[in-house]
Amino acid sequence: AAQSLSDSPGALGRDAADDYLERMLVTDETGAPLDPTRMPAQRLIAGETDVEPVVVRSLDPANGTVVWRRVQASALQDAEGRVRSAVNVIEDISVVKRAEERASFLSRAGALLGSSLDIEVTIQRTARLIVPGLADWCSVDLAAPGGRVELVALAHVDPDKVAYGHELRRRYPPDLTRKDGLGQV
Repeated sequence: AAQSLSDSPGALGRDAADDYLERMLVTDETGAPLDPTRMPAQRLIAGETDVEPVVVRSLDPANGTVVWRRVQASALQDAEGRVRSAVNVIEDISVVKRAEERASFLSRAGALLGSSLDIEVTIQRTARLIVPGLADWCSVDLAAPGGRVELVALAHVDPDKVAYGHELRRRYPPDLTRKDGLGQV
């Protein structure tokens, strides 16, 4: 919304934040709904002290970009020491969070790969680890005797879609003579 020069700085900040929240899917660090009353500035204004920073996760639905930000606030007090407002400091920590996610994934994958000598069990577990951390959908085929491939794992973020994936595979088996898809691989 357009702002006039007479608008207060607080109104400008609220309008910008509202616009951002309408455009983005903003959650807490774990992906749970964000409770605005738990944000540092709100807590300071409400009279709390020793307020810890909060990490928020923003997803841009237009392009799938995820950004993590660390939000901390400092209280601004009047002459009598009453908190009148707060200043937010917002730091983009996406690089650090992505590195943490990769390290965590690799740690879980390493433990999983060493957990069973049965290759099919290991591959099925790996597919379930990949979804939803790296992908919405994962299928794994292994070479089988006679120049065929065999589907050994199928995972999807929506468990109901796994049966649909198997049905699609039954109806449309891979054509290994093609020069694209599994044939190319």
